[in-house]
Amino acid sequence: ITDSDLGRLVVYSLKQDKSWLVQHSSMRADLAGATFSFINPPARLRIADNNINGIAVSPAVTGSKYIYYSPLTSLKMFRLEASAANSGNVENVGDSVVEVGEKRSQTDGLAMDDKGNLYMQE
Repeated sequence: ITDSDLGRLVVYSLKQDKSWLVQHSSMRADLAGATFSFINPPARLRIADNNINGIAVSPAVTGSKYIYYSPLTSLKMFRLEASAANSGNVENVGDSVVEVGEKRSQTDGLAMDDKGNLYMQE
């Protein structure tokens, strides 16, 4: 679950019936992606505070090893090792986060199919 207000993940374990927080600086807004351009109707808007929003988990057939995410106010995509998120309250997952690429525009929703193809919604 994304906590867009504070820029962190909330992980819930159904088995343990408890939740915990995962935080990293990459989950917070990046001002380089703060200017949104719209085509219809044409407009430009600056939104500087939309933190982590879309998330997707890599396919179960490959072990659900990674969580992919991006702040709405960002042009970057990141990957977190799921094992790091599953270890309880984590203030900073540091070495478990990798920047995997740049996006052409800001994205809201993310989804991944069973072949590992990542889809982004603008």
